[in-house]
Amino acid sequence: MTENDKAMRVLFINEKLKDGRSVNIGSLANTFKVSKRTVQRDIEDLKVFYSEMAVAGETVYCIVYDRIDNVFKLSCY
Repeated sequence: MTENDKAMRVLFINEKLKDGRSVNIGSLANTFKVSKRTVQRDIEDLKVFYSEMAVAGETVYCIVYDRIDNVFKLSCY
């Protein structure tokens, strides 16, 4: 894996979430041919990014897990 691969995955996940869509770890892992743990780390990186934006006074976004649908979603408050 290269840093470019990771950047592409994170940007893809971010765009889906910002478009109001949900993401499933297993589906993303299959799409990008990586482990579920790798996708989980990518989502954790996005969570850190959004928390840093909140500290900087930007719109507060939060990635939340929907246990019923087994997906992650972006919440704004």
